Amino acid sequence: MVTAHSISLSIALQSDIAVDPILLIIFLIIAVLFIIIFFSWWFGVSDEDLDEVKEEDSRQVSGPAVSEEETVAYAEAEEDALATRSALLAEEVVAAEPVVTETAVVEAVEEASEPEPVVEAPVAEEPEPVPVVPDDFKKIEGIGPKIDELLKAGGFQTYAQLAEADVARIEKILDDAGPHYKLAHPASWPTQAKLAAAGDWDALEALQDKLHGGRHVDIKD
Repeated sequence: MVTAHSISLSIALQSDIAVDPILLIIFLIIAVLFIIIFFSWWFGVSDEDLDEVKEEDSRQVSGPAVSEEETVAYAEAEEDALATRSALLAEEVVAAEPVVTETAVVEAVEEASEPEPVVEAPVAEEPEPVPVVPDDFKKIEGIGPKIDELLKAGGFQTYAQLAEADVARIEKILDDAGPHYKLAHPASWPTQAKLAAAGDWDALEALQDKLHGGRHVDIKD
């Protein structure tokens, strides 16, 4: 700026145009003031101020400084994030694996536990019952043809059946047949029938020798 004013002043002096002395003095004063202000500012800036300006410029270019603690924390955060991503990937892999449902397992167990069909053995046919041949109750002392028929009608067909009979039942059959049959004495009939069923005819004959109409009698010499 000082150079420009000096050039302007030189041109004005060298020109043929008349310059007012007062105006010239004012221009000179202004030029001197500019020179004084410029040198005052230049010498007022210290080396430290220049270093600070340079450091500030370098900070703006390189970015903010990072401490060692911040670096460690940043590395740990990166490791945690990596571990989290690995865990999520593992869960996704497990979730993608096919799951065997409980229903399928139960059906498989039921199929495995189903017993094989059992072939039933042929059931042997029961032999036809042998018809019972009625015994002749007239061989028993005290039983005639009519009582023989009454006993068979009452359910007695064999000597063995009559041997197991209750005397009271025999008396009931006789009572139901009429008063005429009340005279019979059936007390010895089961004993006689037992001997006849065993085929011990000699013992039966010996017993009958002591009976009269089926009743026990005292034999006197």
